[in-house]
Order: sequence, then C-alpha cells, then structure tokens
Amino acid sequence: MSYQSYPPKMMSATSAARYLDISELHFRNAVRPALRAIRIGRSVRFYREDIDAYVEKLSQRETNVEQGEDSVSNVISLDDILCF
Repeated sequence: MSYQSYPPKMMSATSAARYLDISELHFRNAVRPALRAIRIGRSVRFYREDIDAYVEKLSQRETNVEQGEDSVSNVISLDDILCF
C-alpha cells in the first residue's frame, strides 16, 4: 500500500496554483520566480515548503501593516514579490 500525503511535498505549477487558490497564470507570473524549480525528467516541480514560506513571508508583511507599520515600503502584495 502506498502512502501519499496531501498536499504532496512537491507540486506542479498547476497543483501549486490550486494549492494557493490562484490562477496558474498568476502563479507563473508572480509566485514561480520566487521559488526553487526542480526538474524531474521533463516536468518541473516546486517544494510545498517553499510555497508555504513564500506565503508566510507575505503574511508577516501584512501583519506589520496591520500593526501600524504601513509605510509604502512595507506594503506588499502577491503581485509585487518577484524574489524570495
């Protein structure tokens, strides 16, 4: 019997976009450049831990804004991050 956890440790761009509940186009343009891409044969996969860390980084910045640190340099959106 094979055990597979969900979400899986590695995901395709389509699965990662679904995991983040965003379009695949948005994932490819805004999120993918910030992640390590792992080639397995002809397919490309992304580590779930990298995706989670990316979202956590966004979350921490949003928390700073909510706590009154809302200068323009601290405001960030998913569209703005291109480097992790």
